[in-house]
Amino acid sequence: MARHALRDAFLPVLSLLGAQFAFLIGGLVVTEQVFNLNGVGTLLIQAVEYSDYTVVQTLVMIIALVFIFVNFLINIVYTILGPRIRYN
Repeated sequence: MARHALRDAFLPVLSLLGAQFAFLIGGLVVTEQVFNLNGVGTLLIQAVEYSDYTVVQTLVMIIALVFIFVNFLINIVYTILGPRIRYN
């Protein structure tokens, strides 16, 4: 019975993790600028500054695909942990 309660308690946490991942991706650019780190956020800012639209489109597409993939994984884990939940 405790195992079932643990699973039920973990479902809202899992949903919150999915939402927080979106904020993590959104804060990527700001964090890299504040701490002067080189990464995807810095590359995105530089591409916008130099009007390199191909790089901007590619980076936005990659970030969107990663976000979609993570949400897809969260939905799969959600259905595994919550047997009452079924997607039709």
